[in-house]
Amino acid sequence: MFSTRDAYGLKALVELARQPAGEALQSREIAARQGIPQAYLDQLLVSLRRAGLVKSVRGAGGGYLPAFDPAALTVADALKPLGNELFDDRWRAEAGEDSSVTAIFDDALGAARKVLQGVRVSDLVDAEDAQRSAQSFMMHI
Repeated sequence: MFSTRDAYGLKALVELARQPAGEALQSREIAARQGIPQAYLDQLLVSLRRAGLVKSVRGAGGGYLPAFDPAALTVADALKPLGNELFDDRWRAEAGEDSSVTAIFDDALGAARKVLQGVRVSDLVDAEDAQRSAQSFMMHI
Protein backbone atom coordinates (compact mmCIF):
# COMPACT_ATOMS: atom_id res chain seq x y z
CA MET A 1 0.00 0.00 0.00
CA PHE A 2 2.92 2.31 0.73
CA SER A 3 6.30 2.31 -0.92
CA THR A 4 9.79 3.60 -0.31
CA ARG A 5 8.95 6.23 -2.93
CA ASP A 6 6.06 7.44 -0.76
CA ALA A 7 8.18 7.58 2.40
CA TYR A 8 11.11 9.34 0.75
CA GLY A 9 8.82 11.79 -1.05
CA LEU A 10 7.12 12.75 2.21
CA LYS A 11 10.49 13.05 3.97
CA ALA A 12 11.68 15.44 1.25
CA LEU A 13 8.54 17.56 1.63
CA VAL A 14 8.96 17.62 5.41
CA GLU A 15 12.54 18.82 5.04
CA LEU A 16 11.52 21.51 2.55
CA ALA A 17 8.69 22.61 4.86
CA ARG A 18 11.31 23.37 7.54
CA GLN A 19 13.15 25.84 5.33
CA PRO A 20 12.83 29.54 6.09
CA ALA A 21 10.79 31.30 3.39
CA GLY A 22 12.76 31.98 0.24
CA GLU A 23 15.81 29.88 1.20
CA ALA A 24 16.47 27.17 -1.35
CA LEU A 25 17.69 23.80 -0.14
CA GLN A 26 20.02 21.71 -2.28
CA SER A 27 19.01 18.14 -2.96
CA ARG A 28 22.20 16.79 -1.41
CA GLU A 29 21.26 18.54 1.85
CA ILE A 30 17.77 17.01 1.78
CA ALA A 31 19.28 13.60 1.05
CA ALA A 32 21.78 13.85 3.91
CA ARG A 33 19.31 15.17 6.47
CA GLN A 34 16.62 12.62 5.68
CA GLY A 35 18.74 9.60 4.75
CA ILE A 36 17.49 9.42 1.17
CA PRO A 37 19.74 8.10 -1.62
CA GLN A 38 20.69 11.08 -3.80
CA ALA A 39 19.77 9.53 -7.17
CA TYR A 40 16.38 8.43 -5.84
CA LEU A 41 15.70 11.86 -4.36
CA ASP A 42 16.51 13.57 -7.66
CA GLN A 43 13.82 11.46 -9.38
CA LEU A 44 11.31 12.28 -6.66
CA LEU A 45 12.02 15.99 -6.88
CA VAL A 46 11.28 15.91 -10.61
CA SER A 47 7.86 14.35 -9.90
CA LEU A 48 7.15 16.82 -7.09
CA ARG A 49 8.20 19.75 -9.29
CA ARG A 50 5.94 18.59 -12.14
CA ALA A 51 3.07 18.35 -9.66
CA GLY A 52 3.71 21.94 -8.55
CA LEU A 53 4.72 21.03 -5.00
CA VAL A 54 8.32 22.21 -5.28
CA LYS A 55 10.12 24.89 -7.25
CA SER A 56 13.67 24.56 -8.50
CA VAL A 57 16.07 27.50 -8.40
CA ARG A 58 19.15 27.51 -10.64
CA GLY A 59 22.52 29.09 -10.08
CA ALA A 60 24.53 29.97 -7.01
CA GLY A 61 22.40 29.47 -3.94
CA GLY A 62 20.06 27.34 -6.01
CA GLY A 63 18.18 24.28 -4.97
CA TYR A 64 14.56 23.58 -4.13
CA LEU A 65 11.85 25.60 -2.46
CA PRO A 66 8.48 24.41 -1.21
CA ALA A 67 5.62 25.55 -3.43
CA PHE A 68 3.03 24.52 -0.86
CA ASP A 69 1.69 25.62 2.49
CA PRO A 70 2.67 22.89 5.00
CA ALA A 71 -0.41 23.68 7.08
CA ALA A 72 -2.67 23.16 4.06
CA LEU A 73 -1.08 20.26 2.16
CA THR A 74 -2.47 16.92 3.31
CA VAL A 75 -0.45 13.73 3.22
CA ALA A 76 -3.06 12.37 0.80
CA ASP A 77 -2.45 15.24 -1.62
CA ALA A 78 1.32 14.86 -1.24
CA LEU A 79 1.17 11.14 -2.08
CA LYS A 80 -0.83 11.50 -5.30
CA PRO A 81 1.99 12.80 -7.52
CA LEU A 82 4.28 10.09 -6.12
CA GLY A 83 1.98 7.48 -7.69
CA ASN A 84 0.58 5.99 -4.50
CA GLU A 85 -1.80 3.12 -5.22
CA LEU A 86 -4.42 4.37 -2.76
CA PHE A 87 -5.56 6.69 -5.50
CA ASP A 88 -5.47 4.16 -8.36
CA ASP A 89 -8.80 2.46 -9.04
CA ARG A 90 -7.67 0.34 -12.01
CA TRP A 91 -8.05 -2.83 -9.93
CA ARG A 92 -11.85 -2.37 -10.04
CA ALA A 93 -12.08 -3.44 -13.67
CA GLU A 94 -10.69 -6.88 -12.84
CA ALA A 95 -12.32 -7.35 -9.42
CA GLY A 96 -15.80 -6.41 -10.60
CA GLU A 97 -17.91 -3.55 -9.31
CA ASP A 98 -20.39 -5.67 -7.39
CA SER A 99 -18.12 -8.21 -5.72
CA SER A 100 -17.65 -8.62 -1.98
CA VAL A 101 -13.92 -8.15 -2.59
CA THR A 102 -14.57 -4.74 -4.09
CA ALA A 103 -16.68 -3.77 -1.09
CA ILE A 104 -14.02 -4.68 1.48
CA PHE A 105 -11.27 -3.02 -0.56
CA ASP A 106 -13.41 0.12 -0.81
CA ASP A 107 -13.86 0.14 2.97
CA ALA A 108 -10.14 -0.33 3.64
CA LEU A 109 -9.03 2.23 1.07
CA GLY A 110 -11.65 4.69 2.30
CA ALA A 111 -10.37 4.40 5.87
CA ALA A 112 -6.75 4.88 4.78
CA ARG A 113 -7.65 7.87 2.61
CA LYS A 114 -9.57 9.44 5.50
CA VAL A 115 -6.54 9.18 7.80
CA LEU A 116 -4.18 10.60 5.17
CA GLN A 117 -6.56 13.47 4.41
CA GLY A 118 -6.60 14.38 8.10
CA VAL A 119 -2.83 14.76 8.43
CA ARG A 120 -0.98 17.78 7.08
CA VAL A 121 2.70 18.10 6.22
CA SER A 122 3.02 20.55 9.11
CA ASP A 123 1.81 17.76 11.43
CA LEU A 124 4.65 15.56 10.17
CA VAL A 125 7.15 18.38 10.77
CA ASP A 126 5.85 18.81 14.33
CA ALA A 127 5.96 15.07 15.01
CA GLU A 128 9.49 14.76 13.66
CA ASP A 129 10.64 17.77 15.69
CA ALA A 130 9.16 16.25 18.85
CA GLN A 131 10.85 12.94 18.12
CA ARG A 132 14.22 14.63 17.54
CA SER A 133 13.81 16.63 20.73
CA ALA A 134 13.05 13.50 22.75
CA GLN A 135 16.08 11.73 21.26
CA SER A 136 18.29 14.71 22.05
CA PHE A 137 17.03 14.74 25.63
CA MET A 138 17.80 11.03 26.01
CA MET A 139 21.34 11.58 24.69
CA HIS A 140 21.97 14.07 27.50
CA ILE A 141 20.87 11.69 30.26
